[in-house]
Amino acid sequence: MSEDSECFRGSTPGQGNDLSPSSVFRLRDLDHLEAIYAGKETGYFYARDGHPNAAMLAAHLAELEGGEAALVAPSGMGAIASLLLHLLRPGDRLVADAQLYGKTSTLVDRHLRELRIEVALVDLSDDAAAKEAIRPGTKMVWIESLSNPMLRWSPIDHLAELATKAGATLAVDNTFTPPPILRPIDLGAHVVMHSLTKIISGHSDVTLGCLVGKKSLIDEVKGTASTFGYHAPAFDCWLTERSLPTLDIRVRAACDNAHKLAQFLREQPGIKRVIYPGLNDHPEHAWGQRFAPLAGHMLVFELAGRDEVNRLFQRLKHVPFCPSLGDVTTTVSHPVSTSHRTRPPEERQQLGITDGLVRVSVGVEPIKQITSDFQQALAK
Repeated sequence: MSEDSECFRGSTPGQGNDLSPSSVFRLRDLDHLEAIYAGKETGYFYARDGHPNAAMLAAHLAELEGGEAALVAPSGMGAIASLLLHLLRPGDRLVADAQLYGKTSTLVDRHLRELRIEVALVDLSDDAAAKEAIRPGTKMVWIESLSNPMLRWSPIDHLAELATKAGATLAVDNTFTPPPILRPIDLGAHVVMHSLTKIISGHSDVTLGCLVGKKSLIDEVKGTASTFGYHAPAFDCWLTERSLPTLDIRVRAACDNAHKLAQFLREQPGIKRVIYPGLNDHPEHAWGQRFAPLAGHMLVFELAGRDEVNRLFQRLKHVPFCPSLGDVTTTVSHPVSTSHRTRPPEERQQLGITDGLVRVSVGVEPIKQITSDFQQALAK
C-alpha cells in the first residue's frame, strides 16, 4: 500500500519515474477522498481508477500528441472500447472507414450492431461517399491515420471539417504514425488512439493503449473505463515511460529503413507489388508529403499466394514472423492469417488483402542486415 498518492517526481519522460505497483493508496480522511473525487487534489485511492505510473505516462502522451489530457488503457482495443462504450447509445450512428484493423472492424461491424448502434462502413477516401455518410445526426467517425494493412492515408483535415460540421466526434487511430510522423489533433481530430504496445513502447514487452483529447471528454471516458475494468498495469506504464525518450530517434531510423527496404523489394523477383506511402506511386503520396514529414515504418508487398509466403517465412533467418509491429527488430506478418482472419474473405479481397500479402514492420537494424535476409530468402 502506498503511503502517499502524489508521486509526480519529474517532468521528463523516463526520468524520475518510480514504479508504484500499489493496488490501493492510503488516504488521510474522508475529506481527502472527496477532494480527489472533486479534482481539488491530485491523488489516488484504487489502482483501477488511476495510479501514479498511469498518470505520469498520460501526461507525457497528451503532450506528445498535442492534447489536453490522456487516458491509458490495458490495450489498444481496450482504449477503443472505452471510447465507443462511452459515446455511443442504441440508435446512434457511427461512420467508420472501410479499411480498418480486423479487430476494430469486428468490434464496430458485429458487436456495436448487436447493441443496436447504426454502423456505416464507408471508403472515406472517396470525397462524395464521405460527404454523404458524415451527415447531421452522425455521432462519431472512426478512422486510421494510415490504414492497417493497406497503408492508405486518411484525409484527416477534410474529414475533421465534415465531422465538426455534422456535430460528430472524429477519432483517429494513430498507431502506425505516431509523432514525429503525424499529430491528428493538429489537423482537427477530436480524439487520438494509440496501441502503445506497438512503436511507442517499441520493445514487444508491453500491452497498453491510450486515448488523447480534450480534458472534459477524457475525464468522462475514465469513468467508463473504470466501470468496465480497463485498468492499465503500473509495470507496463513504467516500461512505456522508459521508451518515450528514444521514440523520436527510433521512429526516424525505422522510417528511413522502411523507405530503403521498399525500394529494394521493388527490384526483387517474385514480388507482384510493393505498397509504401513514401513511394511516388502511392495513391495518397501527395497528401502524405504535405502533412507527414516521414512516410512510416510499415510496408506491404505481395507474393503469388499463401504457399510462397509460408516458404518465405521459413527461410528468413533474422526477420521473425510475429503478428504484431513496432519492435526495434524488423518483423513480418500475414494479415489474412492474423490481423484480418476474422473478416469475411470477400471483404478481404475487396480491400486487396490477398493470401499473398505480407506486412512488414521495419526496425532499426542496419539496413544491409534487413535487405540481405530478404534477398537470400526470396532467392531460394
